[in-house]
Amino acid sequence: MEIVERRRNKKSVHIIQQYGLIEPGELLTLDLGTSVNSAVRADVERWISEDKNRGRAEWVGGTTKVLRWCAEPGGTSWSLTGLGKHIIEQATQSKPHVLSGPGVWLRGGRTLYDIASNFQETDEDS
Repeated sequence: MEIVERRRNKKSVHIIQQYGLIEPGELLTLDLGTSVNSAVRADVERWISEDKNRGRAEWVGGTTKVLRWCAEPGGTSWSLTGLGKHIIEQATQSKPHVLSGPGVWLRGGRTLYDIASNFQETDEDS
């Protein structure tokens, strides 16, 4: 399953980058939805509520490390999955084994996976 995640992550990031679907500087928000169990989600939401920047990231572009965490201004760049896992680990003191980064980061209420998939479907229909 982790191999599928990596392929999806690269594919989503590649499509978003190639077609400029997200501009550098745009803010994304973390929404774990059903990606983790309810106890983990509650812990993360509680931790983020103490500082809203913990659940936000800026799209900086690039090939894989496309995010800068708003809780660490000027910090290092992160991959979608890497930052999602880092946030969960910071909030719960336990590192998740599997997480689909494109499925937990949102822009305008839509996951990055949906943005890339919908664009790809539209592009293939043309």
